[in-house]
Amino acid sequence: MTQLRRDAAYIRIKSPTSGSATTALTAFDEQVCEVLASAHTVTSAAKTLANASAPAAGRDASDQASDLESRVAASMLRLLQAERIELSPDS
Repeated sequence: MTQLRRDAAYIRIKSPTSGSATTALTAFDEQVCEVLASAHTVTSAAKTLANASAPAAGRDASDQASDLESRVAASMLRLLQAERIELSPDS
Protein backbone atom coordinates (compact mmCIF):
# COMPACT_ATOMS: atom_id res chain seq x y z
CA MET A 1 0.00 0.00 0.00
CA THR A 2 1.26 3.44 -0.90
CA GLN A 3 1.30 6.06 1.85
CA LEU A 4 1.41 9.82 1.51
CA ARG A 5 3.50 11.79 3.97
CA ARG A 6 1.73 15.13 4.41
CA ASP A 7 4.90 16.83 5.66
CA ALA A 8 7.10 15.65 2.78
CA ALA A 9 7.51 17.40 -0.55
CA TYR A 10 6.43 15.65 -3.75
CA ILE A 11 7.21 16.47 -7.35
CA ARG A 12 5.73 15.47 -10.71
CA ILE A 13 7.48 12.66 -12.58
CA LYS A 14 8.75 13.81 -15.98
CA SER A 15 7.31 10.90 -17.93
CA PRO A 16 4.68 8.69 -16.27
CA THR A 17 5.27 4.95 -16.31
CA SER A 18 3.11 2.62 -18.36
CA GLY A 19 1.26 1.36 -15.26
CA SER A 20 -0.15 4.80 -14.51
CA ALA A 21 -3.36 4.17 -16.46
CA THR A 22 -4.69 1.79 -13.77
CA THR A 23 -5.78 4.65 -11.49
CA ALA A 24 -8.59 6.90 -12.71
CA LEU A 25 -7.62 10.55 -12.34
CA THR A 26 -9.95 13.55 -12.20
CA ALA A 27 -9.56 17.05 -13.60
CA PHE A 28 -8.69 18.20 -10.08
CA ASP A 29 -5.93 15.56 -9.95
CA GLU A 30 -4.52 17.01 -13.15
CA GLN A 31 -4.56 20.50 -11.60
CA VAL A 32 -2.68 19.21 -8.57
CA CYS A 33 -0.22 17.43 -10.86
CA GLU A 34 0.44 20.71 -12.69
CA VAL A 35 1.20 22.44 -9.36
CA LEU A 36 3.69 19.69 -8.62
CA ALA A 37 5.94 20.79 -11.48
CA SER A 38 7.91 22.13 -8.51
CA ALA A 39 8.17 20.37 -5.16
CA HIS A 40 5.27 20.93 -2.73
CA THR A 41 3.91 19.47 0.47
CA VAL A 42 0.17 18.87 0.82
CA THR A 43 -0.19 22.20 2.62
CA SER A 44 1.84 24.26 0.16
CA ALA A 45 0.08 22.72 -2.85
CA ALA A 46 -3.30 23.54 -1.27
CA LYS A 47 -2.20 27.14 -0.65
CA THR A 48 -1.00 27.47 -4.25
CA LEU A 49 -4.34 26.18 -5.57
CA ALA A 50 -6.29 28.43 -3.17
CA ASN A 51 -4.40 31.49 -4.41
CA ALA A 52 -5.23 30.56 -8.01
CA SER A 53 -8.99 30.25 -7.44
CA ALA A 54 -11.73 32.57 -6.22
CA PRO A 55 -12.97 32.01 -2.65
CA ALA A 56 -16.37 30.35 -2.24
CA ALA A 57 -19.08 32.77 -1.16
CA GLY A 58 -20.50 32.24 2.30
CA ARG A 59 -17.76 29.88 3.46
CA ASP A 60 -15.43 30.44 6.39
CA ALA A 61 -11.85 30.79 5.11
CA SER A 62 -10.44 28.24 7.56
CA ASP A 63 -13.14 25.67 6.64
CA GLN A 64 -12.46 26.23 2.96
CA ALA A 65 -8.68 25.85 3.48
CA SER A 66 -9.17 22.65 5.47
CA ASP A 67 -11.49 21.19 2.83
CA LEU A 68 -9.06 22.06 0.03
CA GLU A 69 -6.13 20.57 1.93
CA SER A 70 -8.07 17.31 2.38
CA ARG A 71 -8.95 17.24 -1.34
CA VAL A 72 -5.30 17.89 -2.27
CA ALA A 73 -4.10 15.11 0.06
CA ALA A 74 -6.56 12.64 -1.52
CA SER A 75 -5.53 13.77 -5.00
CA MET A 76 -1.82 13.48 -4.24
CA LEU A 77 -2.39 9.94 -2.93
CA ARG A 78 -4.11 9.00 -6.22
CA LEU A 79 -1.26 10.61 -8.19
CA LEU A 80 1.29 8.72 -6.10
CA GLN A 81 -0.54 5.43 -6.69
CA ALA A 82 -0.70 6.22 -10.41
CA GLU A 83 3.06 6.87 -10.37
CA ARG A 84 2.59 10.44 -11.63
CA ILE A 85 4.41 12.00 -8.64
CA GLU A 86 7.24 10.94 -6.36
CA LEU A 87 8.91 12.00 -3.15
CA SER A 88 11.12 14.98 -3.89
CA PRO A 89 14.85 14.28 -3.57
CA ASP A 90 14.98 17.26 -1.18
CA SER A 91 12.66 15.56 1.34
